[in-house]
Amino acid sequence: MQAHCPTCKNSSKVSAALVGRPFICPECRTTFTVAPLPRCPHCGEELSGAEAVICLHCGFHLERGEVVAEAAAPPPAPVVKPPLVIRFLCAFQDVTPGLFRPLNVVMFLLLVVIGVGIAGLAVLVLSFGLFFETLYLGSFAMVVYAQALAFLFLPQLHSLKTAFIEIEGEAWTAYLTLLFAPAVLLIVGMLVAGRGQVGGG
Repeated sequence: MQAHCPTCKNSSKVSAALVGRPFICPECRTTFTVAPLPRCPHCGEELSGAEAVICLHCGFHLERGEVVAEAAAPPPAPVVKPPLVIRFLCAFQDVTPGLFRPLNVVMFLLLVVIGVGIAGLAVLVLSFGLFFETLYLGSFAMVVYAQALAFLFLPQLHSLKTAFIEIEGEAWTAYLTLLFAPAVLLIVGMLVAGRGQVGGG
């Protein structure tokens, strides 16, 4: 709302909480009491300002003394969309809250390194034709990787069992996608390596 200085006629934008309180004019330094907004004589609601001619609530024309227009709804507040990067990060944080916690990220990276090492060992063992040992090592690498992902999809460090209980909705879909996509690539890689070993032998 606007406060009008009685001395210099300057208008200052003020909060409605200042109505009835002293206010110092920024132009002439006169102290005056902030007057409340005038009210519509037809509906009793506050007018939009001291210079208002038509009440926005009932459409009453103050100079003509009659209702001349439908009550105008206040214009809707503009919808401000945050930048795409911010929206992406917010959506990502909703699904993977652990990604924004340093300890979770460190544990994730540590387990990924261990999992990749075990998967590499599984491929090496497969090159010697040890299928069951490869299967065992590959499964172990998968469990380690699943636990690593659990650290990203939960806000606190939790076991894999807790992750399977607490992860749900879109987070569960994303978790399964990130879990099985590398596993499928690993299995295909091991099969190709095994086939190459058999063909070479």
